[in-house]
Order: sequence, then C-alpha cells, then structure tokens
Amino acid sequence: METAARRLVVLLVLMILSCGTAPGRTFLVFPFDESFAGDALDWVGEGIAQSLSDQLEEMGVGVIGRAARLELVESNDLPPSARLSRGTMIRVAQASGADVLVFGRCGGAEEGLEISLRTLDVASLRLGGEIAAAGPLAALPQLENELVWRMLLHTGLDGGIPRERVAALTRKIPNPAWASYIRSFSAPSEKEQMRLLSAALADGAPFPAAHFYLGRLHYQNRQWPQAVSHLLHATGTGLSQWQRDFWLGNSLMQSGRFLEAIRALSPAAFLRQHPPALNNFGVTCLRIGEDTAASYAFAFAHARAPHDPTIAGNLALTRSLRGDSRTALAELEKTIPTYPESGMLHFIRGFLLRANGDAGRAADAFDRAKNLGVSLEKLESPDPRSWSRPLLQEQPSGGGWGAAK
Repeated sequence: METAARRLVVLLVLMILSCGTAPGRTFLVFPFDESFAGDALDWVGEGIAQSLSDQLEEMGVGVIGRAARLELVESNDLPPSARLSRGTMIRVAQASGADVLVFGRCGGAEEGLEISLRTLDVASLRLGGEIAAAGPLAALPQLENELVWRMLLHTGLDGGIPRERVAALTRKIPNPAWASYIRSFSAPSEKEQMRLLSAALADGAPFPAAHFYLGRLHYQNRQWPQAVSHLLHATGTGLSQWQRDFWLGNSLMQSGRFLEAIRALSPAAFLRQHPPALNNFGVTCLRIGEDTAASYAFAFAHARAPHDPTIAGNLALTRSLRGDSRTALAELEKTIPTYPESGMLHFIRGFLLRANGDAGRAADAFDRAKNLGVSLEKLESPDPRSWSRPLLQEQPSGGGWGAAK
C-alpha cells in the first residue's frame, strides 16, 4: 500500500496547477413564468430552464449555474423564488458577467404545452425575437431540445453544428423523475429534499445530478457509506467536480478506504490548491504511514491558509514525526496566541515540548489542554498520526482544532 501511495503522490505533486479555458459567450437562463391551473405542473418552468442550461453546457457553451444565479438574486435583497421584473433580471445578468439573458413563459395543459422565450444581449440590451415551441407534456424533452437549437441559430452560435448533434443532447431523464428532482430545489425540509431526490432515482436510470445532491446531503449528515454510494455516480456536465471529489474523498477517508480517498482528493488538492482538500490529503497519507507526502500536503495547505489552526496543528505534528520537533514547536507557538482556546493545539504543544525534553512546560501545556476539555486519556496513543484532524467544510473555518476533543 505504501509503495502505491508514494507513486500516486509523486504523480499528483507534479500535476499542472492551472489551466486556461477558451473564451466564449455565457448564458444566464431564468426559470420560465408559469400559467398553469393547479400544482401538477409547478415544476415545468424551473425544469425547462434547468434543461436548457444543461444542454447548452453540454454543447460547450458557458452557462451561469443555478447556485450562482440564486446568490446573485439574493444579493439584490430578493427571495430566490421571487418572480423578477425584466429590469431586475438584467441587473442580475450584468452582475453575473453573462453575455446572453434568457427568459420566457409556459402555460397550457398536459395535452398541450405552450412555451416561448426571448434572448437579450446583455451588453447592447438588444432583445431577440420570440422563440416558441408547443406540444404535449410527454414531448417536453423534445420541446426543450428544439428551443436549444433555435437559440443557437438565433444567437449565431450554431457554428455549422449539425442538428443531429444537438438532438443527441435531448434530456434522457423521464418527466416524473425530472419533476421530483426539480421540486427538490424548493423542498421545505432536508427530509423532503432527500425523499424527492430518492424518488428521482427510483427507477435506477443514470441521473448524476440527483446522485450529486443526495450524496451532498448524506455527506452533510456524516453518513459516509451512503455519501460514497451516491457520489461515485455524481459526475457530469454542470456539476461541481471539485466539490464532488472533496465530499467523496472525505467520505472514503472516514470509511477507511484511504487509497481511494487519496485519488478522490488529489484534483481539488493539487489542481485547485484547495486548503481543506490539501489538509485532508495529508491526513489520509498519515493514516497509511506516508509522512513525507503528508508533510508536503500540509505545507501547501498552510501556505494557502496560514491562519487555520487545524492545518497548523497537523503540519506541526507531521514535522515532529519526521524528527523536526523544534521547528514544529516554533511554528505552532506562532498560531496558539490567535487561538488560545484551542485545546488540541495546547495538547500538540505539550507533545512537542515533551519530545524536546521540556517536561515542565509540557505538563503545563497538557494541563491547559485538559482544562479546555481535551481528554488526555483518549488521545494518548502509541501512534500520534491518529491525532491529525480533517477539515470537512469546504472553506477553512479556523475552528477545526478548537472543536476537536
């Protein structure tokens, strides 16, 4: 295992740390206004917008995702579900950096839907002509695809692409599963959201997006095996690959599947230089005895997030394991004044002082850690590698070691 891990670490550290993306036009698609009787079709307006966005992205066209759109709407002091005026949509589009704003309306009944949309060039504020499609609900995936094709033609982005290639992007998810998935966006509770996402997956057909969000919910609830089972299937266009890798890697680590965790965490760690992923990569390396690789990962993480106490503590611990307790202690003592209530930092300081032969100050540090709630008996271990701590949040919060007992 150690040899395989060492080879993997060497390859990952040598990865290219950044890559460029080709410029292009970016679309922002708002949920379509609905005029249906009853609630049976309450998902259609949002569902059309999501499907159009997904298909455009599959074509390689830039798209502002739903999460970013909601953040921009809320930054305008509006509720996410508010029906927006055209002026507000334009302001949101301008703030997003989008080139093309898409909005529309839908109505009718199951036997005859009527859908229309307009595009607006954000820079010139030039409004495009109406693009329409009509048909039964059963044909909604084909109607969505026809709208995508006409948008490409209308905005000059078809570029000679054959119609057949666009047709191949027609939504494969059946309407009932798609409806459950779309309704999960506005579910009133986490329990209901999980129920709807599970319903979207009930027929067993491939549905990476539903796996992504259900896996995230299991991850947030620290249900590691369930998170792994869904996140393994959560790859596809429009999904945040680095977040998926971060959640999956941490879930695998917590499940004791360390080599798989290293592979999952490595893109977020070394391509994005994401401090929590780097930290957790290091923790996983420590678990399998790869102290050198762990030291590099913690050093990278510390350089990116120099004030995070979890990362600082892990780095100090690993340096000590590699025989450099004095440097580790000096670095750790720079961090403790910022986080004086972190019992774990005081515990590690005691360990380092004891390693340096300073039994008196080590005892004081251990007493301080104990007074702050650290169970010394539980932490006294023949293998100090077990004291390292992961960061499960996507952003360094500064509380990882302080919260550890």
